[in-house]
Amino acid sequence: MNYLGICYKLVTLVDTIIQLAVVILGAIGMSVPFGLYIARMISFELRPLEKPLAKVERGFFKLIGIDADRQMTWKQYFIAVFTTSIISIIFVILVLSFQNYLPSSQHVDGFSID
Repeated sequence: MNYLGICYKLVTLVDTIIQLAVVILGAIGMSVPFGLYIARMISFELRPLEKPLAKVERGFFKLIGIDADRQMTWKQYFIAVFTTSIISIIFVILVLSFQNYLPSSQHVDGFSID
């Protein structure tokens, strides 16, 4: 193996290690604020932006006809989860089928439905 091949492998290894370190350190760094937020949520403390976002949420619920004070039955919950799953599956199939038209697709052919 020549000198350029060894340098390329070393640079690739260092690049991979740097990417892994950024992801791990980013996950560890974000765990503290998210953990504090979840701890506040579990203990029912007032969180930042809770009141303004609650107004937006109530307005959205009113717009689509949801009563926020009423619990869902198991049938309503099943239909909601099932519908969300079907929409997600359709979205993934469409992305895979038309991935050659997406930006930065690297000219990969789309998934064939055949």
